[in-house]
Amino acid sequence: MSNRTEADYAQTPPSLTRWNRAFALRERLSKFCENVVQKPVSHRGMLGGVVLMLALVFITGANRIERRTLEGFAEPYQTIEIAASEAGIVQEVLVELGQAVKKGDVLAVLDDEVLKASLEIAQLKAQSTAALDASKVEIELRQQKLAALTQLNRSGSGSREEYARAKADVEFANAKLKGAEETLAADRLEVKKIDAQLRQRTIRASLNGVVTDIHRDPGEFVSGAEPKLFTVVRLDRLRVKFYVPAEHSLRLNKSDRVKIQAANDDKPTAAEVEFVSPVTHAESGLVRVDVILDNRDGRLRSGQRWLLIQE
Repeated sequence: MSNRTEADYAQTPPSLTRWNRAFALRERLSKFCENVVQKPVSHRGMLGGVVLMLALVFITGANRIERRTLEGFAEPYQTIEIAASEAGIVQEVLVELGQAVKKGDVLAVLDDEVLKASLEIAQLKAQSTAALDASKVEIELRQQKLAALTQLNRSGSGSREEYARAKADVEFANAKLKGAEETLAADRLEVKKIDAQLRQRTIRASLNGVVTDIHRDPGEFVSGAEPKLFTVVRLDRLRVKFYVPAEHSLRLNKSDRVKIQAANDDKPTAAEVEFVSPVTHAESGLVRVDVILDNRDGRLRSGQRWLLIQE
């Protein structure tokens, strides 16, 4: 026999009270059946009919409760593990646990002294045009010499070998100029590369959310094998996962509006179906259904228990 009192039931959420009373009824029914067996045979027929009627009421009521209420738990709409793309020592952590962040906010900075020095060297090389200017002057001199020898050859007083050598010198000077231009372009690309690496040393939030875990403190090393630094969750929307009977899932489609009720609240809340799994779990016969709650005001908590109200 159940030891629960009416006061206990009064403190229980209405959606769960039906279950509790159904289980209490089952216990009373079981006890009643034991008493029937002990009665004289003449009384068993009438009492047996009463027992059968009560059993049908209990089973029907329990099944109705099972059909009308399904339980799920709210979770963040997104959970992102923010990691470093490169290994290094954490230089500074700029957020705290529970802090709300926006996409693009700086969360931490890795050590960058070596990269900054490399960037200065690369910028110096990229700004230097000495080799390029020298190549241009050399080309001009070689071309002037070639022009003079060409004039001499036309008058018949020049040397063919000297002319050929001057022509080769011009081609060689042009090649040196091209090499200087390519080296300068490579130096400028190196600046962009190091600048990008420096940006990667700054860890930024990839979504609007709340920091729920900080995995590294300043001074700790972040490796390629364990690059995780922060856990950020999106809470402006909550996802509630239900597992419903397959026959009921056939009546649900993406974007459908459904009513769900918090276990500690009598007022139903509107939610939207985001996902109905195409797969039925073989053993349980249940289908996963995800519904989304609007939580832009932040009044709902992740982890809260919800009941799906089946119309």
